[in-house]
Amino acid sequence: MKRLLLLVLIGWVGGTELYAQDYERLYKFLDQYGSNWNHGYRKEAADGRPEVVNQLGTPAPRYTFSKELNSKMMKGKFVVMNFWSTWCGGCRALCVDLDSLMVKHSNDYRDVQIIGVNYKENMVDKGYKAKEWWKQKAFGYPTTDDNKGVDEFSTTVQAGHPTMMLIDDKGIIRGRWDAWSPGTADNAALAVWVLKIVPEQGLTLDFGMARRCMEEKQYLRALYVLCGLDETAEIRLMKLEALLHISSYQGGTLLAQMVEEAKESKDYDTLLEIAEIVERNEELYSAYCKIGLDAATVYNNYSRKGNDETLLLGCKLKYRYGKQMQEEVLRTCDQNIRIHEMNGKEEDKVEFWKKAKANLQ
Repeated sequence: MKRLLLLVLIGWVGGTELYAQDYERLYKFLDQYGSNWNHGYRKEAADGRPEVVNQLGTPAPRYTFSKELNSKMMKGKFVVMNFWSTWCGGCRALCVDLDSLMVKHSNDYRDVQIIGVNYKENMVDKGYKAKEWWKQKAFGYPTTDDNKGVDEFSTTVQAGHPTMMLIDDKGIIRGRWDAWSPGTADNAALAVWVLKIVPEQGLTLDFGMARRCMEEKQYLRALYVLCGLDETAEIRLMKLEALLHISSYQGGTLLAQMVEEAKESKDYDTLLEIAEIVERNEELYSAYCKIGLDAATVYNNYSRKGNDETLLLGCKLKYRYGKQMQEEVLRTCDQNIRIHEMNGKEEDKVEFWKKAKANLQ
């Protein structure tokens, strides 16, 4: 019995240590890739210079927003607080994102309490009415009124518009985001996944998990997993693909770097894989399509392994690069059709390019 108790205690301590490591790893990841991520709020120091008051890892102040929404009722739950007002455009966008990502379209977060904290609603009147607006949107999580309890708590934590905070099941602040961008809600979802879902479900953050996340288009999760693995050529390519979906600037920087490295080392297979990654992402800027086109062109010109499929890959990227290139691409398709017709007995290749031209248009 004593031995069993000892094993349980060892397991509990080991689990706690792993849990603590997740905080450190998550913070490091969000420091590099987070969207509007902060460790706390800024205030003026005694010497007049701004300083950051760290909130991560500190107990959240007690709060009473209503009979249902207060720290006592939320005990033992992960809580995402979204401070908002109808006069704040970023606030409204974040309200929608949280509802779409963590409420309506996912079962992963059903045990997480999201709270809209309506703060300083009456500071500016632009014709919006908070209750009516919230009801019209039919959000799947509750919001507060702009009341004294909200004002006291929001002032204590120095909330802005918008501010989003994550409080864990022990009442500890584990995340803070100020301002809105398209990836902000994804950050909160990732933090909950890392700190709650992964340990609860005993998920293994290995290459297989990263691949599954990519297949499910959970690119931020995939990148988080990949950053914890020893880097190989395959992992680096997968990081590139994930990052291009998450951050156009960081992804574009890595894209250009990897293409130049592959060209210098004459790694034509990597150039082809990079071009395929760029072609799969339909939301990239035309400048990034140009980099992918460069990779495909070098592959087709120098690898001695180019074929109709890889030539078409280059055509697709050139077509997306700009309207001035589109007519040239269509002429290339016509040229390939004529060449294969002249060669005879290549009906399949003729049909390949006819179909390619039709799909491009």
